[in-house]
Amino acid sequence: MTENTKPGVNQRFALVALIVCPISLLLGAFVEYSREIESSIYGPNSNYRKVIRELERLSNEQLAQAKVHSRRALQLLNEKKYDLSAEEYRLAIKLNPTDQNLYLDRGEADLLSFNFDEATKDYTKALELDPGNAHAYCGLAIVHERSGDPTKAIELYDKAVASDPAYAIAYNNRARLKERLGDSSYKEDDKRAEDLGYPEKWVTDFRPVTKSHGTTGEQTN
Repeated sequence: MTENTKPGVNQRFALVALIVCPISLLLGAFVEYSREIESSIYGPNSNYRKVIRELERLSNEQLAQAKVHSRRALQLLNEKKYDLSAEEYRLAIKLNPTDQNLYLDRGEADLLSFNFDEATKDYTKALELDPGNAHAYCGLAIVHERSGDPTKAIELYDKAVASDPAYAIAYNNRARLKERLGDSSYKEDDKRAEDLGYPEKWVTDFRPVTKSHGTTGEQTN
């Protein structure tokens, strides 16, 4: 019985070896091939790396060019050339479409040129990129105030000061609107704005001194 079973066992081992060995060889070859593919894609001299480096270079160049347009736009804004400023901001945004500050600044240029529809789009986009941005709320409030919707304007000024309790311009703008509406609570907003250093520390030609971007300034009639 023992002599009869031993050849059967050996035959089974031989059969397993015939199956396993080729599979092992195939797996080894596949692993080696995978490593070669990985090296060709992710290695330091791979085409993939070269493409990534080129994209990074182009991206950096675009951001640098966007800053050039942004600086030019700010200069034009300060020179009260609002339409030209908005155009420069458009070029900057084309190169850097995810910078909410560019939309805030172009919104200001649109607002000052009484282009309320475009200003609304820019401030709304800024809020999409930076939810709760006080400057965007303030800009939208001015749009609604100048468009004859004081109720909505008050609501947006409320959101501005709720988002940034130290935003003195929003308190001042809300105070002026409340005063025109006969709401005596404007005095509280005036006091708050004064405590925050308004106007000395805040406004220079429509722009807060302490802010570099998105600086929707004092409401004027």
